[in-house]
Amino acid sequence: MQISTITPILDKICLGNDLTENESFVQFCTLAEGNLNPIEMAAFLTALKAKGETIDEITGAVHALRKVAVPFPQSQKLKNNHIIVDCAGTGGDGLQTLNISTAVAIMLSCAGVKVAKHGNRAVSSKCGTADLLAHCGVNIECSPMTAKKSLEQTGICFLFAPHYHVGAQFVKEVRSTLKVRTIFNLLGPLLNPLQPDYQLIGVYDPKLCHPLAQVLKNLHIKKALVIHGSGLDEIAIHGSTVGALLNNGEITDFSISPEEVGLERYPIEAIRGNDVDHNRTAFLALLRGNGETAFRASVSINAGTLLWLVNSVSSIQEGIKLIQSLLNTNAGYLKLHQFIEASHAR
Repeated sequence: MQISTITPILDKICLGNDLTENESFVQFCTLAEGNLNPIEMAAFLTALKAKGETIDEITGAVHALRKVAVPFPQSQKLKNNHIIVDCAGTGGDGLQTLNISTAVAIMLSCAGVKVAKHGNRAVSSKCGTADLLAHCGVNIECSPMTAKKSLEQTGICFLFAPHYHVGAQFVKEVRSTLKVRTIFNLLGPLLNPLQPDYQLIGVYDPKLCHPLAQVLKNLHIKKALVIHGSGLDEIAIHGSTVGALLNNGEITDFSISPEEVGLERYPIEAIRGNDVDHNRTAFLALLRGNGETAFRASVSINAGTLLWLVNSVSSIQEGIKLIQSLLNTNAGYLKLHQFIEASHAR
């Protein structure tokens, strides 16, 4: 009987031994090229989860999935000429909030920061970034060249993960069947095809902040913030937020609370989301300048922090004030319509 090529790797993991970055890279290349059957994929992902994924294993997986990904056109030239950011979360926090990071992306572009928003349809929630943007009229399946032009002309684009990460599609059905978190929950925010130099990543467990910051360091990201906000994969307005700040190769602790930056606390229920129609109504109201107070506060603290991260402002408080001033207008709504139009261009 022929022994699967993954058997020695499974034996190693099941004995509690970590893979090297190269071993992880090789195995995830095999997976991303469609050379593992569903049982092998399920065994591999479950064994990694049971042992606990390491920094080297996550880094190797990112490099493997990048290798087979559809490239974003002229990404290095864009990064040389512009500060480009992404803000995303791992999901999986189970709190079903409104689409905070999507609103943050729109408001950041209003503030003059270029945003390459990488995302997907909902997995554990009722309404993901792609669901919301599509429901608003954005062509989420636009070509890479159209996305590039949108970024250049409007300051924002959306990169629909399944269009770029063809390798991840081989494991889609297995992940759906397993219904447990795997390394792929961590990989999503790390796989932006443009590979922006600046990122805000929310995680479902505070223990992940420093390891993911180290992965971002391995990936040569210039500056990033990995945060967990009192159960939420966003900066919280209902409690304190902890995280890890990566700045030019150095990783330090980060913490913030609403009171520290001049905001009130609001209960998590005040930003609770629902289906795509509910979330779209709240999203459009916010962009028109009529957003609910708690939603405004949540977007302000997250977007304000990102403005500080990319050195557009001297403090988080200054960033919050700038975003609040924009939220008092319909600038976000106008930006959304520019974004919609650009996404349908040929």
